[in-house]
This record gives sequence, C-alpha cells and structure tokens, in this order.
Amino acid sequence: MTDELEILRAWAPPDVAPPPPDGAAGAARARARVALHAHIAAAPPARRARWRRRLLVTVPTAAALAALVVALVVALGTSGQVEPPRRHPYATAPTTAAAALERAARGAETASPAFPRPDQFFYTKSIATYLACSMDRDASYCALSSSRREAWISQTRRGEIRTVGLGVSWPSPAERRKWIAAGRPRLAAPGDGVTHAHPDGVYHVGDRRYSAQQMRDFDGSGAQLFRQVRDGLRPGQGPSPDGEVFVLLDDALRDQPLAPRMRAAVLRALALVPGIGFDGHAKDRLGRSAFAISRVANGTRRDILLDPATGVLLGERDTLVAHVPHETVSAPLGTVIGDAAYERTGVVDAAGQQP
Repeated sequence: MTDELEILRAWAPPDVAPPPPDGAAGAARARARVALHAHIAAAPPARRARWRRRLLVTVPTAAALAALVVALVVALGTSGQVEPPRRHPYATAPTTAAAALERAARGAETASPAFPRPDQFFYTKSIATYLACSMDRDASYCALSSSRREAWISQTRRGEIRTVGLGVSWPSPAERRKWIAAGRPRLAAPGDGVTHAHPDGVYHVGDRRYSAQQMRDFDGSGAQLFRQVRDGLRPGQGPSPDGEVFVLLDDALRDQPLAPRMRAAVLRALALVPGIGFDGHAKDRLGRSAFAISRVANGTRRDILLDPATGVLLGERDTLVAHVPHETVSAPLGTVIGDAAYERTGVVDAAGQQP
C-alpha cells in the first residue's frame, strides 16, 4: 500500500509562479505555501517499501526462534539437566511381568488383610470349571464340569468344604461324539455335598511348612523364596523344574492366607520363573480387571490372574495354545479347559459364617 506521507514528500513546488496574493488572506496563504515547500525540501529521503516487506518476513522467524529457545529452557531446566521423558497420560499400566509383579508386591506390603488366629477360619468362595475325563480300554471322553465352592480352613479346628454342582458342558464337538460312541454313559457331573478338612496346623509354600507365627515373621526376598522353592523339588517332580516352581507359587496364593511380606515375596519369586508371559489387560471370568502371569507346558497355557493393586489371586485359566496333542482331550486351539474365579475371601470365627 502506498504511504500518503511519501506522496507528500514526492510532491515538488510547481514551476509556474503563483498568482499575486489577494489582500491579507492571500499573503497568509503564500507564506504557508513557502513554509510547506521548505519543510518538504528539508525532509529525509523516503524509505523503500521493500524494507517493510522484509521486516514482515523476518518477524515471524524471530518469534519462532524465541519460542524454540523458551522450549529448550523448559526442557533443560534451571539445573542444566534434561528431564526424563514423561509417560503418556494413558500409558499408566506396567508393560512387563516384572514391573506388574513389583507394583503388586509393593501394594501387598502396605495392605493390612485380616490374618486368622489358629482357632479361626480362612474363608474362600469360588466358582470353577475343570476338565473331567473318563478313560478305559474301550472308550474315553472329556467333559467340562462346573461347580461353586465355599471353604472354611483352620489351623486347629476341623474345616468344611461345601460344593454345589452347576452342570457339564463339552470342550469340543469331537469329545461329545466320543461320549455318544461310548453309549452315552452317565457323566460324572459335580454333585452337591459337604466334606471336612482336617487341620494340619501349618501353611505351605513349596515344600516348606510355616506356622502362623513364622508366616507373620517372614522377611525373605523374592530371590530367596525362589531358590528355596526350587531347591526343595524332588527329582522328576512336575514337567520341568521351572514349570513346577510356577505351579507351587500359584498353589501358595490359593485357599490360604498370606502375611503381607510373604505375599510380596511370592509375587517377586514369580517374576524370576523362566519362560513366563504377561498380559496387562486381562479379565477373570467375573469380568474383573486383572493382569495375567502365564506359562506354557504341554501345549496348554496356565494363566494366574492377579489383582493389579494387591497381588491377590483373582482366578486361574488353562487354555490350549499349541499344536501339541493334549494327553486326554481333543479340542481346537484357544479352547479353555479350566477356569476358576475366587469371588471372596476373609476371616471368620466358625465354619458356615461368611465375612
């Protein structure tokens, strides 16, 4: 856009002399014209518009440079050290088995679960589906048997286990055809009943037995507990030493109370088992959020489903995952042949009570 001041500065007095002034008013106009001509003649030369255009180009660049400098100052901080990268706001869950187990172990250490006295009962309520197979010389077949279970276990008093059968299903059409070919014999469906649990006065972790006081006083590390469980294996026990340690640590989490430091050590020992897998977004059969620690043996993956905050056992699951013939069942990959959920646990004073 043309600058009006530049137009005025470019204006020159006309070569033709002005007419003579007309009275006092005319003399005043003449003097004003002479003064204007003198001012214009003495003014500095006009700046080129090109400089203004160049300024418009360089100003945003300078602003961007300033913003970059500010960003670098923030990133480096006043100490001159680069801050560690910040996690994405949605990336809050651990991404490895070791990280998830360590977080749960720390939660277990700070939890304050009720621990039963020797004369009290540890209560567990669960629902489970497990493979039930019938094999003889003429025919064999496998079905899935479901039941609900409540258990009251004590160190010094006779406990009780109540079971309610929920029915039978088939892991695959092939197993049902095998049952039909066998003459449709009566299935060994779970029945309703009550059994008694006799106290042995101890808790079990691997082959080691702990009294209630020893359980409360336990202060070993996960690495120490892992070596203890592994060293306690008998020759030929389990499909492999590492696989058996995995099973025994799972057993320790089920159907018995664990003092906070013992639970934390069991979780940290699990992280040391070779060949474990991890799923940070698992759910148990009741739909509860969990993380899964798994291991594959003989074509079957065993998932231990744990509460992310406390490491409490929520469930277990067995799934066919590899082209390795199962010793008893014929079913496609991905078939769940075992699934348990532990709905509720607690401490009560008598068998039959619920926490």
